[in-house]
Amino acid sequence: MDITVRSQHGHIPGSLQDLTASKMEGLGKFLRTITSIDVEVDRDGHASRSKAFLVRVAVMTPGPVFRSRVACDDPVAGIDVAVERLSRRLKEFKRRRSGRPLHSRPKTAPSATSGVTPDGISGGSIDAVDVD
Repeated sequence: MDITVRSQHGHIPGSLQDLTASKMEGLGKFLRTITSIDVEVDRDGHASRSKAFLVRVAVMTPGPVFRSRVACDDPVAGIDVAVERLSRRLKEFKRRRSGRPLHSRPKTAPSATSGVTPDGISGGSIDAVDVD
């Protein structure tokens, strides 16, 4: 999985790049087919808005592309929100693709403690007998 952290306007400190990469690696546990993740941390260009940063994340897979856009005051908080949103979307995608509900219980096999099958036949080994 290739993780790219960039900014169009400005510089991203190395500590923020490392933090972002470590948080984005956690998304790999939800979907194994992720090929790359692009993260863009940028200043919001609108002076009238109270939010100072935009965090855009795109998760590329062989199928769909998952995107998240967060406007925030702190880029670290924006990255946390984006990871949470993407993890929910990836879990839901995986659940829908697998064809079973998220909280379903696995089917258990009936216990064979009595040795009698539902047909009334006794279980166990069958011996072959030669008759002359």
